[in-house]
Amino acid sequence: MRDEAVDKETLTADAQAAADPADHQDPEERVDAQTGTEAEASDQAETPEAEPDKASDTRYLRLLADFDNYKRRTQREKAEIYQYANESLIKDLLPVLDAFDMALQTAPAEDDETHKSVMIGLEQIQRQLLSALEGAGLSRIAGAGEPYDPVYHEAIMVVDDAEAPANTIIDELRAGYQFKDKVLRPTVCRVSGNS
Repeated sequence: MRDEAVDKETLTADAQAAADPADHQDPEERVDAQTGTEAEASDQAETPEAEPDKASDTRYLRLLADFDNYKRRTQREKAEIYQYANESLIKDLLPVLDAFDMALQTAPAEDDETHKSVMIGLEQIQRQLLSALEGAGLSRIAGAGEPYDPVYHEAIMVVDDAEAPANTIIDELRAGYQFKDKVLRPTVCRVSGNS
C-alpha cells in the first residue's frame, strides 16, 4: 500500500511538473526565468506604449512648428498692412496732383497781378500737398533726361532725336509716382529711339 501511495504522490508530482516546469527548477533558475519573463513582458509592454508616445511627440512638434509659421506669417502680413495702409488714399489723390500740374502748365502768360498771385497760391498748395504725401512715403519718379526703364516708365512714343542718347526720356506727358518701394503709376513719356 505504501508503494501505491508513493506512486500516487510521484504521479501527482510529475503531473504538476509537466504543468508548471518552473516550480521544479532550482530556486536561482526559477528567479532567472521569472526575471527573463518579466523583462520580456515589460519590453513588449513598452514597445506599444513607446510608439504612441513617439507619434504624439511628432504630432506635437509638427503642431508647434505650424503655429510658429502661422505667427510669423500673420506678423509679416500685419507689417505689410501697416506699411501700405495709405496706398489707396494716395492713389485717389494722384489725379489732384495731375490737376495742379495741368493748371500750372496752362497758366496765362499775362502780367496781371491777380493771375500771378493765383499761380503763386496754386504752387504753394501743390508744394504743401506733395510735402504731406512725401512724408507718408510718396515720391515722384524721375523723368526727363533719365534712361528709360520699363518698370518705372511707360513709353507711348519713340522719337528720333539727334541730341538725346538712345533710350532716354525726352519729356514727361504725365508724372509717375512710387509709394515706398511700390510703383503706383509709371511715368508716361516720349523716348528717344536713336540707334
